[in-house]
Amino acid sequence: MDTAPYADSTGQISQSESSPLTPVEEQMLDNHLKRIRKLIVQEAVRIAKDRGVQPPDPPEELDVAEAAKRFAPGKKFPEDALWQRTKSSLSGITLVSALLAVVFGILGALVNYGHLANAGSSTAYFDIAKLFAGAIVGSTGAGAVIA
Repeated sequence: MDTAPYADSTGQISQSESSPLTPVEEQMLDNHLKRIRKLIVQEAVRIAKDRGVQPPDPPEELDVAEAAKRFAPGKKFPEDALWQRTKSSLSGITLVSALLAVVFGILGALVNYGHLANAGSSTAYFDIAKLFAGAIVGSTGAGAVIA
C-alpha cells in the first residue's frame, strides 16, 4: 500500500513507504509549497499588522490560520462541473429576482398584446421586470465575489 509523504513536527518531509510521485514531481510540489508557505507567512504578518501587532512581535496562530485559509482553503478549486460552479454563486435573492422578472415580463407581454385589457400600461410591467433583472445581475455578482 502506497502512502503519501507527510511532514513531521520539525517540518521535515517523511515517507513511510513509497510515493506515487516521481522525484521530479515531488521536487516541483515542494517548490510550490514553499512559495505558498511564503505567501501564507506574508499574509499572516499583514493580518497581524491590521490588528495592531508590530513587526518584532510574531503573528498569532489565528492570523496564520486565516492566512492559510485564504491561500489553501482545503477544497478543490475550480469545482468540477459547470452546475457546481453556477450553484455556488446563486443565492435565494437571485432566484426570487429571476422568477419575478419572468413573471412581470410575461404580464407586460400579455398587456402589450391585449390579453389583459384593464391591467394598465405594458411599460410599467416591463420596467418592473427590468428592475428585477438588475437585481439578478447585482446579486449574482455579489455571490460570485463571495464564493
